[in-house]
Amino acid sequence: MAKAHQLDAKLRTQDVAQGDAANFADLLLSEPVLAGLSEAGYRTPSPIQLKAIPLGRCGLDLVVQSKAGTGKTCVFAVLALESLAPDFANNHRQGEVVAGVRVLALSPTREVALQSRRAIETIGQRLAGLRCGLFIGGLGAGVKEAEAEAAACQVAVGTPGRVRQLIEAGCLKTDRVRMLVLDEADALLNESFQQDINCIYWKLPQNKQVLALSATYPDSMAQQLSMYMRDPTLVRLSGGQLLGVRLYWRSVPDSHLPNLVLERKARILGDLLAQVQFGQCLVFSNYQERARELCQRLEAAGWPVAYLAGRLQQSERIGAYDRLRDFRCRVLVATDVAARGVDAENVDLVVNLDLPR
Repeated sequence: MAKAHQLDAKLRTQDVAQGDAANFADLLLSEPVLAGLSEAGYRTPSPIQLKAIPLGRCGLDLVVQSKAGTGKTCVFAVLALESLAPDFANNHRQGEVVAGVRVLALSPTREVALQSRRAIETIGQRLAGLRCGLFIGGLGAGVKEAEAEAAACQVAVGTPGRVRQLIEAGCLKTDRVRMLVLDEADALLNESFQQDINCIYWKLPQNKQVLALSATYPDSMAQQLSMYMRDPTLVRLSGGQLLGVRLYWRSVPDSHLPNLVLERKARILGDLLAQVQFGQCLVFSNYQERARELCQRLEAAGWPVAYLAGRLQQSERIGAYDRLRDFRCRVLVATDVAARGVDAENVDLVVNLDLPR
């Protein structure tokens, strides 16, 4: 039995706790999806889930904007699975298998794509025959393997560059896609992804539902989304800082010697970790080399630590993230590759070694 989180074991703030007695059954979800949510540890919908899921089930194009960590991944996972539920029910009665990609979910980083697939598979564990394909770079999968995976799955999750490559090579068929998900849409609409997103979009059927999910919703994003969506409905909760999070800062004397600055910051960080009670800690650095050196310093001091950066092999990146999720490390030192969508329920301390860019 796959579980997402032990939600009942922790205090939930109003960002994720619904004040009334609403539950997922009130959203009239299918039995397999309700059972999957329950077995995955979801008990009651968060405010953004309660607002967005009913609208999405009506087939509307949605822009879902709420703070990080408030349950947006569950929103599109449920909507994707609900769109597939009738197919599975009909084909089960006829003894057939649902084949062909119906849902395409794009993520800006490999780590976010991995988490999206995990969420879909966890919530969809009661849909017999569900296949969620992962299409990202760095895994060493060849064209033939990717083509076989794409032919067998109903949900395709991937990064724009890899998905575009497979579509243009004829490996990933998109003629049956009925839902496009833009997860972390503010990042996906960045100029670096624009060409890939456009190429993918124009390969999809004209009649489809588009979901865009983001923690921010600047005016520029609204203009860009108008190219991909038809009269989208904006589902928005109040922004700002997450409730229950306290912010502190510490001034560090500057120097023209980077190593001296790192030495000072590492000393302060060591004192902090020794004095503050925490479950797990994320430490962010703007620079890969500094992050690697800091990881070595913490490891030498006896801390169970992992290192995550873009220059690592994909297997190493997955290994570092799995160590965090499985509580096999106390500290993860990372660059901004881990800044989006990292879902680790035991992390209760986050340190920015440098000012975030």
